[in-house]
Amino acid sequence: MEKSPAYLKVFAIIGLLTAFVGLIIAFKIPGNIALIPLSLGLIISFLVFITAKAKRIKCFGSYVALAVSIIGIVVALVFNASVKPVVAVDKNQEQIIEQTNDSIVQSDELDDALEELDDLE
Repeated sequence: MEKSPAYLKVFAIIGLLTAFVGLIIAFKIPGNIALIPLSLGLIISFLVFITAKAKRIKCFGSYVALAVSIIGIVVALVFNASVKPVVAVDKNQEQIIEQTNDSIVQSDELDDALEELDDLE
């Protein structure tokens, strides 16, 4: 087998970098956003792998990039399935609810007062 040309090495490194970025995003940000760079890394590394196989060239970077991309996609999908959405709770939520209930009571009192005025007429 021949030594891999520079352009294959460059594309293998690009695929590896995008796969690592996607892997980092998969750990930091729950959701499907990590699948974008991981898929891009998988496609690039797969194209480098196919090109190297067609030319019978040994390119170790494409193997590593493929492995990191596949592992990253699995990690992103597992984290996405296992992470529950977090809802932020307002510290003043109870006060707001009480104020709303008070305003509802006040509006009921106003309605009663208006009905009494209508009855007087």
